Amino acid sequence: ISNLRPVKRIPDLLKILARTKPNIKLLILAGEDFSPYIPLVKKLKLQNRLIIKKSVLDIQNFINASDAGLYTSEKESFGMGILESMAYGKPVIAARAGGVPEVIEHKKTGFLVPVGKIEIFAKNLNLLADNPKLSLKFGLAGKQRAETYFSSEKIVGQYLQYYKKIVGR
Repeated sequence: ISNLRPVKRIPDLLKILARTKPNIKLLILAGEDFSPYIPLVKKLKLQNRLIIKKSVLDIQNFINASDAGLYTSEKESFGMGILESMAYGKPVIAARAGGVPEVIEHKKTGFLVPVGKIEIFAKNLNLLADNPKLSLKFGLAGKQRAETYFSSEKIVGQYLQYYKKIVGR
């Protein structure tokens, strides 16, 4: 998460973490002040399971070091962070919001979960943590999907066609 706006549902992320196995840690790449969420972190006793990094420029290193991507946003036009996780071969669990279903194939590249369904998010995160083969399968399928449908080679051509169509009017 690089932006902590309310739409990102940071409390949901923390509540999900609280319902997962104790060996699971959550990394939040915070572009903004995380201090408003500290009381909830303390209430849920997550201090030792949470890593907050601010002003990260080498996001690819953090994505590559992670085991999965977890996205709880209630509004998402496309989900660039989700696509970045997939491009690095990481399985993704994301809220079924906006354009996210266009990116993730449910139970093929990750899991799509109704917005706010903490228990379902936690169940799926525990499932991936317990099943490295499934995690790898989703990650590889996600990487393939990202390369096939969303690579710059694919998308730039689509934009060019669109611009030519607009200019040609």
